[in-house]
Amino acid sequence: MLNDDIVYQKLTQQDYTDHNLQVIKHCKEQAERAVSERTADYPAPTRIATINGVLRWDLFDHYLEQAAKNELFEGITAKWIRYEGAPILELHGKNTILTAKHVSSKDEKITESETSYRKNNQVKNQKNQLLLKELEEPDSEDTKLCIVLLHGDGFAHLRIFLENKDVPELTSNIMLLPALDAAPETEFVPQPMPVLNPRKVVSEPAIWPKILLNTNTDDNSKS
Repeated sequence: MLNDDIVYQKLTQQDYTDHNLQVIKHCKEQAERAVSERTADYPAPTRIATINGVLRWDLFDHYLEQAAKNELFEGITAKWIRYEGAPILELHGKNTILTAKHVSSKDEKITESETSYRKNNQVKNQKNQLLLKELEEPDSEDTKLCIVLLHGDGFAHLRIFLENKDVPELTSNIMLLPALDAAPETEFVPQPMPVLNPRKVVSEPAIWPKILLNTNTDDNSKS
């Protein structure tokens, strides 16, 4: 039987192919560019870091949602849910449910309250741990892997968190991989949004990065 980390990597790679990882990178680049455009002439700099953070959080979800709606993703749909009143964007694949989380550094330790959305997902992942090793794929929404797109300044990668441990990164740094032009028929044109700075945000070709899959299938390897 494969160890847990290999199972998680294989299930995640099936949903987040090179193409879909490029879409994530493309959306992140659009969000970062849009934040810069909208705050370039912002007149009150005292809270600009907070404003940038809120805009980045909201715009990244916006571009991910639009990419799913415009079918730029392959096999991924967007769904808004409410958890304790808060709206949360989920990207649903065949095996996974993904949410984005901005962090200040790649090694930042994420702390969650006992009743938070992500803590609830950690419990769900822990509960499904043995089941996913026996099944070829999740058999319901409740058994899908809950993965997190951790992203920050110059980096983005996919992770999964359990109650009792953190699994190593499921992908390499998406933002550092080489660019590949998108085909004209699949180029993503976002819907117009109100802006603080009226200059136009221009889309650029995205990158289709590679996922790094650990091929060690030794049952006794450390999970």
